[in-house]
This record gives sequence, C-alpha cells and structure tokens, in this order.
Amino acid sequence: MGSEGSKGNEPGSGFLRIVLENLNDVVFALDINGVFTYISPAIEALSHYSVEEVVGRPFVDFIHPDDLQGLFSSLGRTLDGRLETYEFRVIDKNGETRYVRTSSRPIMEDGEARGLAGVMTDVTATRSAEDEARMLKAVCENANFGIAVADLEGKLIFINGYFALSHGYRPEEIRGANLSVFHNREQMREVEEINRRLREEGRYDALEVWHVRRDGTAFPMLMNGVLIKDKDGEPRYIAATGIDITRRKEWEKALLESEERYRDLFENAGDLIQSVDPEGRFLYVNRAWLETLGYERDEVRELNLFDIVHPRYRAYCNELFERVLQGEEVEVTEVVFQAKDGGEVILEGKNNCRFEQGRPVSTRSIFRDITARRRAEEELKRYREQLEELVEARTLEIMSANERLREEIAERAKMQEELRRKNEELEAFAHTVSHDLRGSLAVICGFSETALQAARAGEVSEVEECLECVKEAAGRMDAFMYSLLTYAQMGWAGDYDATAEAGAVLREVLFERDSEIKAAGVEVRVRDPLPVVRADAVRLYQVLNNLVGNALKYRCREAVPQLTVDCRERGGMAVFCVRDNGIGIPPQEHENIFRPFARCCGPEYLGLGIGLATVKRAVEGWGGEVWVESSPGEGSSFYFSVPLA
Repeated sequence: MGSEGSKGNEPGSGFLRIVLENLNDVVFALDINGVFTYISPAIEALSHYSVEEVVGRPFVDFIHPDDLQGLFSSLGRTLDGRLETYEFRVIDKNGETRYVRTSSRPIMEDGEARGLAGVMTDVTATRSAEDEARMLKAVCENANFGIAVADLEGKLIFINGYFALSHGYRPEEIRGANLSVFHNREQMREVEEINRRLREEGRYDALEVWHVRRDGTAFPMLMNGVLIKDKDGEPRYIAATGIDITRRKEWEKALLESEERYRDLFENAGDLIQSVDPEGRFLYVNRAWLETLGYERDEVRELNLFDIVHPRYRAYCNELFERVLQGEEVEVTEVVFQAKDGGEVILEGKNNCRFEQGRPVSTRSIFRDITARRRAEEELKRYREQLEELVEARTLEIMSANERLREEIAERAKMQEELRRKNEELEAFAHTVSHDLRGSLAVICGFSETALQAARAGEVSEVEECLECVKEAAGRMDAFMYSLLTYAQMGWAGDYDATAEAGAVLREVLFERDSEIKAAGVEVRVRDPLPVVRADAVRLYQVLNNLVGNALKYRCREAVPQLTVDCRERGGMAVFCVRDNGIGIPPQEHENIFRPFARCCGPEYLGLGIGLATVKRAVEGWGGEVWVESSPGEGSSFYFSVPLA
C-alpha cells in the first residue's frame, strides 16, 4: 500500500486486501495533495458513497466546512510526526452529517512524507449517546426541582444542586452520604414506611414528606419516587424528585385564613351574595340571602335561579344571565326576586362570571335590598307631585295676586300722573282764567265807565262806541268759556263702541271753515278714501277741527298756504296726518304744545293755548297717540291714531 508503484486501490498482497476489505472501520490513503488513493469498502456503510466515487477525489469534498480548519491543523501535526486522533464531521451522499474519529500516520518514502494512511471510525452513535448523556446530566443538575438517586441501602449516588441546596449542602459535600442525613429521628419512621411501600409498589407520587436542613430546621417537600430495576427485573436503585413546598404551604395557610375571613365576611355581609352555575343551580348563598328571601339552606339546593325571579322579570334576567355567561360584567342592574312567602324583593347589584380554560364555571352576584328605598322613593315621588301641585296652585295664586297688584300699582301710577297733570292744568287754568277773564272784565268795566260818562254828557256816538267794545270783550269771554268747556268734556268717558266715518267728519270740518280757507287762499288736499274708525264722531270732529284751525292760523305769509290730510293703516290702527307748510314749531316745544294753556308763538297769534291739549285728551281717550314732526319755517305734520272699526 505504501509503495509508489502500487496502482489505484491495490493493497499489495491478497491476504492484506482480504483483511482491509472486511474491517468495519474505513481504511484510507491520501497522497500529498490530499486526494484519496485508496479507500476500503466500509466507506459505503459510512457514507453511502462507493469506493469508485471516492478514490481520486480530494478529502475536503466530504468534510463539513466548519471542521476543515481544525482538520488541516491536525493533519499538519501528523505530517510533522506527531501521532494523534481527531474527531470531525463528514457529509454523506444523502447530505446527512456523521461524526468520525481518525488515526493516521505519514507515508514515508526516501525519508520524505508522500502521503497519509489511516483508519476512520464512525462514532456518530457514540457521540449522540454521549451528547444525550451530557444533556440529561445538565438538565438534572440545573433542574428547578430536586433529583436524588441512591442504592437500595440509601447511599447517595447522584444528587443535583436543587436537592442539596434545599437542605443546606453543596452536591459534592453530600454525594455518597446516606439518605438519613435529610431526616431527623421522628421523620425517619415515616421515610422507612414510604421506602417499604416503594419496594412493594414500585413508585409513589405527590407525597408530602418532611425533611430537615443542615441547620436542623424542618421543611416539607412534595416527593415522587420510583424503583429502578436492572434488565433482569431486580431492584437496583431508588430515584426521587422533590420540590421545597415551604412557601406553598405558607401560601396555602394564608389562603385558608383568607378564605375563612372572606367566608365570614360573606356570611355576615348585609348584602345578598350568590353564586350560580351555568345551568342556574345555586352553588352558594349567604345568610342575608336566606333571611331576606325566607329560605332554609337545604331548600336552596332544590331551587333554580329562575324559581326565585319574579315572573315579570324572568325574560330580562334570562337575557342578563346569558350576557354574563358570555363574559360581560354587568356593573349595575335592578331585578325583582320573589320571596318564599310570595312577597316582592327589589334588588340592585352587579354580576360577573368565573371562567376556567375559557369555559364559564359560575356566576357571582352581589345584590343590595332596595325594596324599602324604592317604596320610600315612590312615596317621596307622590309627596313631590302633591307638593308640586300645591306649589303650582299657590304660584298661580301669587302670580294672579302679583298681576292684580301690578295692575293696581299701574292704575295708581296712572292716577297719580293724571292727578299731577290735573294739578298742573288746574294751576295753569287758574292763572289763565285769572289773567284772561280779569283782562276782559277790566275792558268791560273800563268801557262801561266811559259809556256812563259819555251818556251823562249826551255824547251818543261815544256811548255806542264804548258799548261795541264791551260787546267784543263779552264775546271773547264767551269763546274762552266755550274752549274751557270743550277741553273739560274731552276728559269725560266717551262711547267706546261708537264708530265714525272719518271722511264725512272731515268734510263737515272743511265745510264749516270754508270761508276761512277761501279767504286765506289755502290749497286743501285730502287723500280719499278715509277709513271708518272706532271713535265718537263729535270727538273726532273736535280733533280734526282744532288741527285744521291751527294749520289756517299759523300759515306762512310768504308762500301759498297748503293743507294735506291723509291716513294709513298700521297694526289695527288708522294713523291720520294733518300736514301744513306754515311757520313750523321748534323741536324743543314738541311736547310742551300739548299742555293746556301752553303757547310757543308770538303775541301776534291770538289764542288760549288749549286747542292741542284738547286734541291730546280726545285721542288718548279712545286709546290712541298724538305727536308732531316739525321744524321752524318747514311746516308741521300732526299725527294721531284711532282704532279701526
């Protein structure tokens, strides 16, 4: 095999060939370039390649890429004369990885290395078993529960960190010791009984076994044990696993105490507490529930939820129950239960459901009895309604009284205003009467005295002249008294149901003043037709006559006098306008001119100052208004309103 003259896969002799081709290990030869020059038939079992498929190919074609660097280093050391074994991975014809171990040496010729010859052993199964063993050991040593293995005499063969540390030891300290090191004398009696049962039954599961720590403190472990037998079925070892359940026992104790507290709390709660399974069967009810509904606890076992729901609430409660079973938490709901004696119990509460593995297990409900509260609310509602009715009636009475009081106050204010105006008028009246009547009387007295003297002297013409002056003064006094009487009459209550044809009244006024109109050359325009109004015809005549008379009296001397009368309707009222192009009225006098005996013109315009006051009194008497729009030199427009008929 080592000679340069050997060709292909020829070993050199028949015997050597037979030996090589029947070995289970693979024998190979490489030239100095790493190309296979020989490979034994065992390669087919290892790699599924035939001899012909391997010979002539470089070895790197079959090596796992990650192992090439290490393999090159190992081959380099072999060529340097150091013999060593090396494990690496090869890739078979199916693409699977196999672990192999090689031992090789250089092929020397004339003192020089011409290649390598070696043996390749398949160690995949061994490697897997070793890896599995290492993995299992690592799992056992690092498990979060205790593992211990002992022989039948109790001598510890293996113990992991959890088991040793739970007892206060390191694993290396306790390996080889007897199991009794983990128990005190009292505990050993129980342990011996457990081990006896283990030998008889072959295993035990989930036993709480008390142990003792290195410092002497006792603690519980949850243990599982198994008897390990050999291939002949003979017991050889005892294996056990355990978990320190000190904390769990503390939690269980705390949980039991908590459950006891909550049970006591539930039992003594004033609210009604119940738990119902998905079929409506009661799982739990507290004392308040029993006392409120009048049942004994034994009777509840035979009841269904809907046996106690009032008939008119069953459909609603069934729908609510389904919603809770689907996971909805109903915060506040009101239901009516029916007590054992048939009485209604009104409850208010919340409901939810407990689930296990996604399935509803039980509903939980807490209710408060609000029967008394609801009855009190109903009673309060009735009282409130009665009170509201009383308040409404009383309010109406007060409103009516207030309205009457406002009317009385308004009437009194009106009367006071009227009294104030009357007083002002009376004062002006007294002044005017005193001034004008005394003036006329003085004229009469003066001319009468003169007439008497003239008569004694026999001067007839002078007597006649004096008597003529007396007659004129008496006429002025008569006109003055007539104006006062007319003004007084306008303040009396008129016939409010009377109607007047405004056009006819105006024609009568214009007819009476026809001679004045013609003498003054006044142009008169009337915009017919004028409406029928709800007013006394005499009063309407007085109003129109005064306004037309003023227009004639206060006409402008420089222009052709004009007089226009028209009317428009507005909100159920007829608004009349008497317009002239006379001397006009200053704005500051617009209100003053409607006061009795008030005058704003010079002495050249004779009059008593009572005409517009008479107009105002008449218009306000039938419920209308009167006002003026005027400026000096621009004429005046007098407006007054009358209800339409």
